[in-house]
Amino acid sequence: MGAADIVPGFSGGTVALLTGIYQRLVTAISRFDWELFRLLKSRDWRGATRHVDFGFLLTLGIGLACGFLVSMLTIHRLLKWPVTSPYVLAAFIGLILGSSHFVLESIRRIKRLHVGDWLLVAVGAAAAAEVSLLTARLVEEPPLWFIFLAATIAICAMILPGISGAMMLMVLGVYQYLLGIGHKVIHREELGHSLLVCLVFLLGCVVGLLAFSKLLRWLFATRPAPTLCLMFGLMLGSVVRLWPYQAVGEQIPDPSAIGLVVVAVLAAAVLIVVTRYAGQSRRSKG
Repeated sequence: MGAADIVPGFSGGTVALLTGIYQRLVTAISRFDWELFRLLKSRDWRGATRHVDFGFLLTLGIGLACGFLVSMLTIHRLLKWPVTSPYVLAAFIGLILGSSHFVLESIRRIKRLHVGDWLLVAVGAAAAAEVSLLTARLVEEPPLWFIFLAATIAICAMILPGISGAMMLMVLGVYQYLLGIGHKVIHREELGHSLLVCLVFLLGCVVGLLAFSKLLRWLFATRPAPTLCLMFGLMLGSVVRLWPYQAVGEQIPDPSAIGLVVVAVLAAAVLIVVTRYAGQSRRSKG
């Protein structure tokens, strides 16, 4: 899940489905509630750990951190190298378009799309494209409040199958910046500031999980079609930020357009196969 969550278009929630732990994960997260507060206040440590399935969350957290670090270092270097960067961006496009296919399928299972639904898709796509272009013009060092906001949005997407938290970070323009921060922490460069950014990001994730994840689940439970239409539009609009030729420098020849298309198609195909297998696995166990 950690390795998947670092890749735009690939959801850690999909991996959780594939490995059969998704329902247990959602249940554990939802138990950070007033009952847990009561148990902690009464110093019933054993009851509190059982209530949130602490052993499971701790083991999962360690695995997430390991996969996250390995994937982060790999992708950071591939994006920094001008020869590989266009192909990585093309793969991201394929992954996002592949996952958007499943969001569209989910909408069609709920209802037939009408003009109003396509307008919501257009609004989502326009918003994502505008935010992508706006954040591209921001300074290379985003303010801490923006890092916090990005974390609260991304963490909600990370726990949903088919929706990528990394994609939301890409739309908000902080994806490569955060990859660089992780790289600096590992190599102890600008350690004080880098650790502060990590702390703010983690706080944003906690707030997002505690506050907005329940709202998001409520929206999916009560207004699934409009919510999915907006999500579908956001995914389509986010592709604007991933134009592969933006990474080509003067000293590097333009990559082959055919090669970029092949990479994107292969990435989409892999995602579709894995996600379909995850869905079949969930249905067979359910």
